[in-house]
Amino acid sequence: MLTFGQIRERHEGLVGMPISAVVLGQYIDEAQTEIAFHYGKRKSVWYGEPIAQTVGHTDEDADTIVLTNLDDLPEDNFLYLGVGRDAELISYADVGAIGLQQVERARNHVKSEWPEGTEVRPALISGMKYDLPEDYLEVHHVRDIKENPVFRYQISEEMKLVFFDDGLYKLLYTPVPVPIDYTDNNSMPEVHDAFQHDIVYYCTMKEWEKMAEGIPAEEQKVNLMYTKFLNRIEEKARKLRRNVNQQYEIEYQLW
Repeated sequence: MLTFGQIRERHEGLVGMPISAVVLGQYIDEAQTEIAFHYGKRKSVWYGEPIAQTVGHTDEDADTIVLTNLDDLPEDNFLYLGVGRDAELISYADVGAIGLQQVERARNHVKSEWPEGTEVRPALISGMKYDLPEDYLEVHHVRDIKENPVFRYQISEEMKLVFFDDGLYKLLYTPVPVPIDYTDNNSMPEVHDAFQHDIVYYCTMKEWEKMAEGIPAEEQKVNLMYTKFLNRIEEKARKLRRNVNQQYEIEYQLW
């Protein structure tokens, strides 16, 4: 993987002039983002958000569950313990000084034991708008607690996530790449090794773009360079996806 210092050295050798670290860092981050749209790492986050954690071990027969917080309990008295396939839906008849009382366990499957610190979540509410992750760049797909694909959701024009059914959902998404540290010559871009030379190509294209401003023939060349850059990273991304046999992606609607 090329370091910031190596990218700078190669870039300056190609354009024949020095470049400031700040400007080069901006170019690299732009290139990283373009590449991430085609082949970026993935992260996941669960909706709804946790409102508390369990205090102490919760065995499978417990009908009282102690929580770290009782201020944000849902009106319908239903909560999930944990997430994913093993998430347990519970209901409760009363709230005591420290926790839930007269708890009815396993409303969705068999009872489970839960360690201290298990996150407790209410089901998200259909039709409400939820914030996307702060580092969100692109959605890949959404799954329910049984890991089944979910299609009934949208991203609003305010960039809010909207689900059409109550429940718990896991969002898999590509995050914005971490900005390169342009103060450290040994820092490296957060992209797959296969794209390191494409970053140099992009930075060189951006510098030529500045020199070509106002010259139609040169601006056209820059546009062709940008198209070539996109084609190169898409071709490499296809090969990488094929080699690792990644899971399929679903479409989502942007209002």
